[in-house]
Amino acid sequence: MPVGDYDADLASVFSILPRDKAREARDYVAKRLKVAEAAIEDDLAWADFDRSGKLLRGGLSSITDHSTRILPAETDNPQIAAILGNVARHGLSAGHISWDPGVQMLFWYVPITPSNRDNVGKRRLRGFAVTQLLFSEFLDIFNEDSGLTQAEIRTVFQVIGGASLRAAADLDALSYETKRAHLKNACSKLMCSGQRELITKLLGQMVHFISISEGEASHAGFIEPFFARYLSRNARLLSRRLSDGRLVNIVEFGPPGGRPVLLSHGVLFALLMRDAGPHLDRLGLRVVTPIREGYLEIRPTSSLFDQDDLLRQWVDDAHGLIREYIGHPCVVVGNSTGARAAVRLALEAPKEVASLVLVSPTLMQTESLRSGKIAGFFDALRGLVSNSRLFKAVTWRFKKYYLSEKTCRVALMQLFGDNAADREVLERPFSSDASSYAMFSDIYSSSLRGVAADFSFEFDSVHREMLALKMPFSILHGRDDPMLRAAEMIAQLPEPLGRTVTTLDGGHFLGVTAADAVWDHVAAQNG
Repeated sequence: MPVGDYDADLASVFSILPRDKAREARDYVAKRLKVAEAAIEDDLAWADFDRSGKLLRGGLSSITDHSTRILPAETDNPQIAAILGNVARHGLSAGHISWDPGVQMLFWYVPITPSNRDNVGKRRLRGFAVTQLLFSEFLDIFNEDSGLTQAEIRTVFQVIGGASLRAAADLDALSYETKRAHLKNACSKLMCSGQRELITKLLGQMVHFISISEGEASHAGFIEPFFARYLSRNARLLSRRLSDGRLVNIVEFGPPGGRPVLLSHGVLFALLMRDAGPHLDRLGLRVVTPIREGYLEIRPTSSLFDQDDLLRQWVDDAHGLIREYIGHPCVVVGNSTGARAAVRLALEAPKEVASLVLVSPTLMQTESLRSGKIAGFFDALRGLVSNSRLFKAVTWRFKKYYLSEKTCRVALMQLFGDNAADREVLERPFSSDASSYAMFSDIYSSSLRGVAADFSFEFDSVHREMLALKMPFSILHGRDDPMLRAAEMIAQLPEPLGRTVTTLDGGHFLGVTAADAVWDHVAAQNG
């Protein structure tokens, strides 16, 4: 991209700085725009190992916006591969730091102690892979007025990793005296009396790498072990900070460069997306799934009941992601209990939603919700949002009983067992061999606040919102969905909305049993 095309914009952006700083900033950005790899290289690569040396996961954390992408152990990311190669050559020990001339990276290994439910007290070693360009960015954060040259930065980069000045000089085809002068100048500019003080100072500053990698990754909380157990082979986990300061956890499915689709998930979204990968690859779709607040979180029971408007929060988060992450209007899919939030987003942000597709939505009142074998279940959920004592009592029961896969199987069969297709979906394990019932247990033990909020709406108000939508709108529903049969849905909808329903053979889990039809329809809405 021609740098000149951005001169006016850069001048405006930096006009509030002092004149010399504005000139430095413009020169810096212009230089970065000329770099072949990217405008700025700011991803800090890291990998976690258990005490035996087994790779547990990797991550890429941005030093610019503090977002983090969690990578599974099976990743083929070249930076994570470089860390593995360094471990293979030099072993794994806490505090070890080295510079590898073969890949031109600095490697550093530090102990950490995770605090999520699955790993309390299980110490890990985290290895960092730092390129020279990233090291230069890092030095600028804490030593912005030092005036270090790139030659001096490279020398410091090599010395921090343990390279001798003579070896560094030989590698860069320079004289020993030249390298020695670069190091002496760097010590002077960083106000260090010698090499030892320089290394001590910069290692102290490099502790910042830990906070960058851990601060946003720890925001994933319970989501990370859930993701690793059920979704990591098919998806990517990210933590993204929006311009309003909110941190949002995102699970992405499909090719990274695919056309974006935003998913408002339901309770069992892991089932919806379990087998979606081949269809998304075929259609070139990237499904961006912001985890709704109230889902997959660990809170003490006493703090779960509050008056936060979770629907309002998700709409704001989703709106921000479309504007700041996706970058243009996109198709929004609302699945099951997530349909309510998708409708509200489309109503409030019509310019950001190109089309709305509801898949097996739970938006209608039915006899099965008012009476019969599951009446108590849904009545309790609806009561949770208005009665704190009931909320705590039901929460305690859920925590007591829903940790059992056997109990979860009984509950899911009560809800979906009458439909053969749905029953088959539930009985089939995930690729990790974890069962659908274990997944349901994890969801319900960590998502009661969100599930309760999903059943707090008035059905008539949703119908009014659906009638007010201005964008293309469609519903895909299973003919024999045990939650709400297609004929019953069409009969309850206002007449104009009834014409938007496409009935498919199957039950509630259409994303699995009718995946071709579902994702072909979504792709068609995506243009």
